[in-house]
Amino acid sequence: MRLNTQLSTILQRLSDNPEYDLSPSDMDVITRSSLMTETDVANCLAVSKEQLRKWRRLGIQLAYVKIGTNIRYTPLDVLQKIQSSKIHPITA
Repeated sequence: MRLNTQLSTILQRLSDNPEYDLSPSDMDVITRSSLMTETDVANCLAVSKEQLRKWRRLGIQLAYVKIGTNIRYTPLDVLQKIQSSKIHPITA
């Protein structure tokens, strides 16, 4: 399986199930993956590209890399965003 396909699968699992435990091989895929485009991240987080742009303008939410006029995101930053958004309900 291609690296970016593996990354998409891992990030989708995390989006669907915040309690998903990353395996060492998952972490290896994340650290070896290339930078993600705005479209990749928007699809992964189920938000619009406009929402990502708004977050950038406001300086909140998700770290990004600017290379010339191109905006890119590291898979690790996207993973951290997903994990930091976990809500742990209190069970009685």
